[in-house]
Amino acid sequence: MRLNGQVSPGLAEIIAACLADDPKERYRDMSALAADLRRHLADLPLVGVRNRSLTERWRKWRRRSPHGFARIGMLLTVFTAVVAVVFGAANLVLQKPNRFETA
Repeated sequence: MRLNGQVSPGLAEIIAACLADDPKERYRDMSALAADLRRHLADLPLVGVRNRSLTERWRKWRRRSPHGFARIGMLLTVFTAVVAVVFGAANLVLQKPNRFETA
């Protein structure tokens, strides 16, 4: 079987399901096929077939949420700042009795 570079792995899985010899491996009806084709065009995960390509799934996710990395970065920055403030405050509270004892 030759692979066409212009056909994405997800679409290839949809076509393979349509052409499967075993009826159990095919789509149950045309509406399920149409739903998967729409999901593929909308960069959503496929339901009727396994989308094995991690690269394609990654690209679909990046197209659906282009600011995902920025959000994750901002959340990590806020979390780090909160942890730093909490540890700083805890350190200050724990050292306060020691200051009075040494004075």
